[in-house]
Amino acid sequence: MTTPSPVPQQSPEQPRVHPPGDPPARADTTPAPPSLTPPVVAQPPDWGYSGIDPKLMGEFERDLGRAEATLGRNEPLIRRTLQDLNLDTSRLTAMRELGNWIGATRPELRRRNDTIQAVSTEWGPAAPGGMSPFDEVLYNGASGDADVYAAAAKLSELDPSSEVDEKTVAQLEKRRVTQISPRR
Repeated sequence: MTTPSPVPQQSPEQPRVHPPGDPPARADTTPAPPSLTPPVVAQPPDWGYSGIDPKLMGEFERDLGRAEATLGRNEPLIRRTLQDLNLDTSRLTAMRELGNWIGATRPELRRRNDTIQAVSTEWGPAAPGGMSPFDEVLYNGASGDADVYAAAAKLSELDPSSEVDEKTVAQLEKRRVTQISPRR
């Protein structure tokens, strides 16, 4: 036992107790050698690629519908509450405009999703990983028509000197008949 002293003294060495599961400190404190393999660097995205994942697009469009309904339902209630409190409601115009934008955008998203699904379900297998290529120029040239886009995409895969396979001809004939026949 040591006697108390007004002069600071070095405390006696005591073994360090480690909590259970805590590894003891390393005796060797030299730094580890650097790794010889370079760190993995993600490749930059291909900004020229355009694609749609039909499952994710469907979920996105559904969620936008919920947002549109929520905005449409709550904006008037918020406006009324603010007016009752004699507060400025001018900034609520942004909420209304957002709801209108969503309402105008959703049909186009549905058309694009229907288009990519027409390509994968009727004209061939879906691309691996869910993402399917989507040609914006071809889509605009097809006037947003899913069947026209799907047919044009399938035909664009062919070599100009090759013949069209029977399945493609059958799909084209099916489309031609449904395009010409009167709708009931």
